[in-house]
Amino acid sequence: MRTLQDLHNEFISMQRNVRRMRETTIKSYEEAFRVFKKLTWDDITPDRLTPDVMTNFFEKLNTRERKVGAISKSGVKSSTTRTYYAKLNAFFKWLEKRKIIGMSPFEGIEIPKVKYEDTRYLTKSQVEKIMTTVTVNIGWHNDLIRKRNIAMFYILLFTGLRKGELLGLKILDFDFAGNMLTVRPETSKSKDTRSIPLNHRVMSAVKDYIEVRRGFHSEYLFITERGEAFTEFGLKHLVAKIVKESGIRFHVHRFRHTFAMNMINMGVDVVKLQYLMGHKDIRQTSVYLRKMPSIMVRNTVEFLDFDRLI
Repeated sequence: MRTLQDLHNEFISMQRNVRRMRETTIKSYEEAFRVFKKLTWDDITPDRLTPDVMTNFFEKLNTRERKVGAISKSGVKSSTTRTYYAKLNAFFKWLEKRKIIGMSPFEGIEIPKVKYEDTRYLTKSQVEKIMTTVTVNIGWHNDLIRKRNIAMFYILLFTGLRKGELLGLKILDFDFAGNMLTVRPETSKSKDTRSIPLNHRVMSAVKDYIEVRRGFHSEYLFITERGEAFTEFGLKHLVAKIVKESGIRFHVHRFRHTFAMNMINMGVDVVKLQYLMGHKDIRQTSVYLRKMPSIMVRNTVEFLDFDRLI
């Protein structure tokens, strides 16, 4: 009998070569399965997959000790549990469809509900501190790095691009005459092409950056000092530096939440926002609005009166 690892390798191959999933998504499937094997049995076979095994896995996941820097921690967030559930169940459903197992071992186990209590978007004062840090406070190595970072964070703030879409940008994706940006399907999570209008701040920052990187021949917009494509690791290091200097704890995806919240505040309807965000399902868009502050709807409520009732 083939091991579960053999079957998962086949599952990953299909996701990569047939469904053309992004490598970041592929890695998340592989990481979830690696942890699952580590906390169960390394040589587990399909016939040993039961609801009891999955329950035991989540008990171990929630109680295991792990190092976060110099600190030992245990327990995981509900959102983390939900992620493991989703990544593993996709594989189990694949096994079920191929009749390798009778049913998913998650059958009868409800997916964890997640309550989001924290504010996901960045406030105006937080954005100002971050942008001041990027533009003024940090002494970057040279003008290329400084203008690259300014352009990068203006794009994040005013377009709501995903991390992979940002790093995958090419110079040819910009229409400088029409002030438009094309997000190509190979970088988009939805696998669809979409065009995003760019405001004057973004266009000015991108043009300034391109001017100082003229000697480099990379097709990618964002590059290192050596002319190589800027990577996810490089972006992570850059964000850590800005967090330290600004005192604002954030990750790149919070700019996407910030873009969505401010678009709604400017009066953009959810359908248009869905397109700008590159969502297949409008329910994905609504998730970004789960922590809308009451001040955003105050004027609308004040506008309601007896003579305006339907």
